[in-house]
Amino acid sequence: MPSHWACYRFTRKLRDHSDALDRCIDRVTAALHEANPDMGRDIAIDGSDMPAYANGQRHLFDGGPER
Repeated sequence: MPSHWACYRFTRKLRDHSDALDRCIDRVTAALHEANPDMGRDIAIDGSDMPAYANGQRHLFDGGPER
């Protein structure tokens, strides 16, 4: 497993070459759409974690910092 420093360097390179990354993602999604035209037409979202973030709590804990 790469170190977190290696991951930081990798994400920096991704940001530096975001145009190439965008073209790559576009080609991958186009190939997926060509192979399966119905892919992505319907989606399902699992909202099981939403209450933890949407419970109206402004602070991380009582008297603590804001989220």
